Amino acid sequence: ATILADENEDWFTSLQILTEMNYPITIANKSLKKYCDITNVPMIQSCVDDINDIKAFQLQYLCRAESKQLLYNANELRSQLLFINEEFSMDMAYNVIDGYCASILSAKAYGDKPSFECEAIATSALSSFYIQVFKNEERAHRLNLQVIQLAESITEYAHTTYYSKPWYQSARQAIEEYREKKAAYDIARVQKERE
Repeated sequence: ATILADENEDWFTSLQILTEMNYPITIANKSLKKYCDITNVPMIQSCVDDINDIKAFQLQYLCRAESKQLLYNANELRSQLLFINEEFSMDMAYNVIDGYCASILSAKAYGDKPSFECEAIATSALSSFYIQVFKNEERAHRLNLQVIQLAESITEYAHTTYYSKPWYQSARQAIEEYREKKAAYDIARVQKERE
């Protein structure tokens, strides 16, 4: 159920299911460890290992769900800042940036299996925010390059491609536009120097 909720971008249901998993896993783990210490039976140790695998799975999907929740909250705050509020608030703009950064960090939180996809989506959103609000093309360009690297990591790690996803297309298009502007600026600068 967690995997289905995650695939459907239903982070709220995913968080609920993952939170409800805590109690039975904790009880089973404590009971099995207690019997394992007493009896030293390999089968019980195998069960403990299985429960540890389930906890690792739970933690991995918990990080993904939390990252998606933080991304959703940052997007809502961004919409409020840009479309609902009558006056622009710099504090709110920095809160949006903090929300995207928290989403990125949450995606990285699960050590050996980070969620590259969640990190790439949040990084892409942060990049577009830097362009849209702060007009900081240098920073946005670096973030877009990071999105492309993450997409390549996803392809290598998960053996799936994300080249048709909107976040990838947005990053790729922004990189091309940045390069074209840079090239036009360099040509204009060289022509001005020749004069």
